[in-house]
Amino acid sequence: MDRRKLFIGAGLLVIVALLGYALYAVFFRVPEPTIPAPPSTSGTPPTPVEPLPVAPSGQPIPVSPGGLTPVTGAPTAAPTAAVLPTTANGGRTATPALTVTPAAFTRVAPDGRPQYYDVTTEQFYRVERDGTARALSEQTFPNARTIAWAPNADRAIIEFPDGANIFYDFATDRQVTLPAHWTAFSFSGRGDRIAGLTLDLDQENRFLFEADPDGGNFRPLEPLGANADKVTVSFSPNEQIIAFSRTGRAIGGLRQFILPIGRNRENFAGLTVEGFDFRPSWSPDGQHLLYSAVHDTNDYKPELWIVDGSGDRIGENRRRLHVDTWADKCVFGSNTTLFCAVPDTLQRGYGLQPELADTVPDTIERIDLVSGARHVVGRPEDATSIQQLTVSPDGATLYFVAQRDGLLHEMQLR
Repeated sequence: MDRRKLFIGAGLLVIVALLGYALYAVFFRVPEPTIPAPPSTSGTPPTPVEPLPVAPSGQPIPVSPGGLTPVTGAPTAAPTAAVLPTTANGGRTATPALTVTPAAFTRVAPDGRPQYYDVTTEQFYRVERDGTARALSEQTFPNARTIAWAPNADRAIIEFPDGANIFYDFATDRQVTLPAHWTAFSFSGRGDRIAGLTLDLDQENRFLFEADPDGGNFRPLEPLGANADKVTVSFSPNEQIIAFSRTGRAIGGLRQFILPIGRNRENFAGLTVEGFDFRPSWSPDGQHLLYSAVHDTNDYKPELWIVDGSGDRIGENRRRLHVDTWADKCVFGSNTTLFCAVPDTLQRGYGLQPELADTVPDTIERIDLVSGARHVVGRPEDATSIQQLTVSPDGATLYFVAQRDGLLHEMQLR
């Protein structure tokens, strides 16, 4: 009996010990760290980690979670700008600016270099072959209103808003004040004479006249009376014609009969002009006259015409060029070649308000006056209306003032 109790007590002690160990293992024992096995030297190699893509700026490009696909909207390299041709070939053409301030009253000197009036400094400059601008004189000409350049020398007549007029020789810095009631000056082909209008308060003393550029040897040609506003002074290169008068006989409708006024009171035949806003421009030899006019049959838009302009043939062989632009947006490249800035689109009635076309881009065209063929020369690199178009004597370069920035630009033709 005692032995039996002894076995029961021993069994109870074993059970208590096992329960105690189990409680210790669950709640108090710290597990030993697991030491990782070294990497295998055989089998498939681990996948390499690719570097983050890098933008042109050198900064990493953000990636989407789970891969290396660039996040939408990440910066990318800017596209390379198209390089424009430096020589006109019918499309957009490089037209670099030659000035950094607005230019006005531009012309090409006999040696081919462009000259202009700087609106900011109020001086006259010449653009040299290296691109630098050289002042023609240290003299300033505040608020110059109009300029008439001599065709073969650095001489000009400058009109000012207060009515003052001066003749200035840039080669000698000689200045002569002309009468304040003289206006609308035009130089002869040789540059040794000028034509103009005298607008005296007394209508009886108003004349179309010619004189030396400094005012000497004054000679009245035709009395103006109350018709001064109907006279356009335009000395022909061959010096036969000195002006045009819109006082011809009535024709009817919008047609005009324009009277050429001879230098020696010749009785030249008149011009029949379809429309109004007559703007003349002479060929270099004076044998032809280009003009523009506005007519209802052309939706009141300006249109170019060409006629004979010399001697007894003046006004004959009138031809419609079918080019909608103004004559003062054109320049003769030769006696038979014309360059014109032609608006891309002209709405009906723009000829009644020419300033509306200041926001219309122009395309430069070359017109063969013998065949009438038109050829697109080029378009400025920045679309703009073109003013004061001129051409170098060798026909290699066009110069113009861009309406968009007022600067003087050039376009190379060859």
